[in-house]
Amino acid sequence: MSDELRDEYQFDYRQAKPNRFAASVLGGRVVSIADVAGGIHSRRAAMRNESLVREAERRLRDVVNDTPVQDRLMCNLHRWRQLCSSMDVIGDTELAVEAYLETPAGERQYGQHYLRAYGLLQVLFVQQDAIKHAAEAIGLAYSFPVSLGAIREVRNNAIGHPTKRSGSPWESFGILRVSLSHEGFTLYSFDIGRPDNFQPVRLPELVAEQREAVISAIEQMIRHLRNTQNGEPLSGPSDVSE
Repeated sequence: MSDELRDEYQFDYRQAKPNRFAASVLGGRVVSIADVAGGIHSRRAAMRNESLVREAERRLRDVVNDTPVQDRLMCNLHRWRQLCSSMDVIGDTELAVEAYLETPAGERQYGQHYLRAYGLLQVLFVQQDAIKHAAEAIGLAYSFPVSLGAIREVRNNAIGHPTKRSGSPWESFGILRVSLSHEGFTLYSFDIGRPDNFQPVRLPELVAEQREAVISAIEQMIRHLRNTQNGEPLSGPSDVSE
């Protein structure tokens, strides 16, 4: 048999056999055009919010740098430094998210896909902390919405503490290697009795959801700063004096 590639191949698909591993790998899922279309839609949604995140961050900085507001914030230097650090991290992590979306790794480059999936989920986690700590620094009570809580759960299960997740009893998770791509992966639990034993994780969808929540949180911070008209220093419930 020649090792040279032919210009064209003719296959007899009547001889094709069902893939006996498909059910266990995909947990009964069937990959269809709808899955592909959903991935494209989620990427577009993520990219659509990109400029809005940048704009929201810029407007937050503009309000913070307004002299009366800045003077009140700087009455507590611990909080001021926390706010400055948080705003920087919000912007830095957004750059990392953009890099992920704009430079996909090649197909079946599993090492790159693992590195990028681990990195993206950790970036989203750190960005959430930055949002929470920015709100805390200006005295705004903030709780993660359900969408961000779900992203944190995926991060913890998939890359944060996959080998032993706290609980009674604890659980262990893994990423199905053959499912791993730029679009996401299938997360599985070793608890075969779990109803969602195989969970599809679509990374661009998580990005789109996070960006929407980040924009909303920044808008809340801007309103809080603008509505604080008195001359009292802005501080959180567990304020640390300088």
